[in-house]
Amino acid sequence: MRGWVNSFYKTYKGKRLGPYHVRRWKVGRKVHREYIKPEDVERVKAACQAHREGRRNVRAFLDNFVFLGKMMDGFDTGKIVSPAMGNYIVRLRHEGMHITGRPPMRRRITRHLVKVGGETMIVKTVFELDGTTKVFMVPFVVKNPLDRMKEIFDQVVAEVFGGKKRPGRPRKHQNRWFSPQL
Repeated sequence: MRGWVNSFYKTYKGKRLGPYHVRRWKVGRKVHREYIKPEDVERVKAACQAHREGRRNVRAFLDNFVFLGKMMDGFDTGKIVSPAMGNYIVRLRHEGMHITGRPPMRRRITRHLVKVGGETMIVKTVFELDGTTKVFMVPFVVKNPLDRMKEIFDQVVAEVFGGKKRPGRPRKHQNRWFSPQL
């Protein structure tokens, strides 16, 4: 049986009534419900648990099948397979396709940040996979390079135009969407 079992009480004229037991399950976005007799509660709970276990086994089988497909693609393209992934492939061979505990396929990324002059800057980035780490140090820049480029640009414009503001380009046509409505 799909779903889960909820138990609840009702209050009517100051009296507590119940417990009432209901099995709920989802189909799409709709949650269906079915009331259960008190003598059938344990049987329905066991059936719901068995259904969850069966789905968990199917999901593990499909996840392992996809994992093996990705590993085969990696072998074909010459990508390096980590030792943990190789060990998991051997476990799949000996224990079967329903096991869990697959190693992570993506690296975990950790960034170390520091605040300088009110700005947050990255000091180093660490990539971790299967106990191996690669550390990339970032050059520590106190001033934003784009701000420095703007300063240089402003100096060149001041030299070319003699300290006056740069003349603007006349517009070819007025944009009626941004013009004020009178």
